[in-house]
Amino acid sequence: MNREIEFHDSTLREIKINEGDAVLCFDETYVHHSEGTPGISKGTGWAQKIDLICKGAKVLELPDDLPNDIDYGYFIINGDKSENMMKLPFKTESEIEIVLITQYGKKAHLIAKTAFTKEIGQAKYIEDFP
Repeated sequence: MNREIEFHDSTLREIKINEGDAVLCFDETYVHHSEGTPGISKGTGWAQKIDLICKGAKVLELPDDLPNDIDYGYFIINGDKSENMMKLPFKTESEIEIVLITQYGKKAHLIAKTAFTKEIGQAKYIEDFP
């Protein structure tokens, strides 16, 4: 089963910053489950609480309207841009740039040396897709 977070329609509760690390705390992410390509192929949609842990983070911009739904997001690793979707589980040992835009146009923008996801609790079924 292939799984990916869709940033759009996910809820970012807060961004915790501690000693050079940042944790993006999502109260609810929309996660596509599919045997094919998540978000495109037939599958299911689930709600999952997830933390995106960013080590060695440099915060460039923080939104002042959290918690809030994300309207759009992307990340860049080694010059490759991935828009609105992130594989689960996710882990990179390469530098990553992350940009998330809230539904009111406020931006979270950071660069980290490494990043990985931590799933919290059980995912909850939402719907069949498409």
